[in-house]
Amino acid sequence: MANDEPVHVVQRLNWVWSDDGYDGADTVQLLVRIPGVVRLRTFDDEADALAERDRLEEVARRRVNPFRCGGLHLRQQTSFDADRLHDWLLDGGIDPPADRDWAAWWDAVKDALDDSQWRHAWRALDRLVFHEVVARPRRPVVYVLGQVGWRYNDQGFDPAPEGSKPLRAFRSRERAEAECDDENDIARSALDVGDDGVDVSGEEYDMLQRASRADPFREVEKGRPIFYEVVEVELADLTGQSS
Repeated sequence: MANDEPVHVVQRLNWVWSDDGYDGADTVQLLVRIPGVVRLRTFDDEADALAERDRLEEVARRRVNPFRCGGLHLRQQTSFDADRLHDWLLDGGIDPPADRDWAAWWDAVKDALDDSQWRHAWRALDRLVFHEVVARPRRPVVYVLGQVGWRYNDQGFDPAPEGSKPLRAFRSRERAEAECDDENDIARSALDVGDDGVDVSGEEYDMLQRASRADPFREVEKGRPIFYEVVEVELADLTGQSS
């Protein structure tokens, strides 16, 4: 691979859960996009990067209600107006909502849609993008093992909301992940933290909020907390400027 050929970076757009949605008299949880991206993984081959992006997009789409993404108005999810969306769904063999309550309708029908119908519906939701691939200059990349900070709150332990203290860097993702697994096992053993996230004294290590912020598209359940994580970092170029 020539050094002047770009690499292809898969990034997650910065979507976060918010409780600020207001639908009539009710407050609803929305997924909203704020500035920024999260670098996930680098590929030499563009096709591999696009395949990973597509895989992650499907994971995200399976998790969310699209009509609660970006806001409560169709213009935030699709370039179709309500009538065109109605007809588009009919063309795919899907019965649209008679009352145009799109969010409630999606919750009711999503599990009954077959794979073809599900993909047909999502093709109309062209304003919802959760991941992207960008070409970047080839730069050295390291995988940093970071230590998650935990704080006692009088009832249990909360992790630092984001970021971690960098400890060691590896050139291989596989080595970094293996080291991370070992360090997590050692930490859980030393603190007597079980698979349920509770130690022998009954104190809980709760990853739920942090995990949801770190990846809003992952199903988050209470369980084994992490004390270490791996982050991909691109090094500065020879001029001292990060790319």
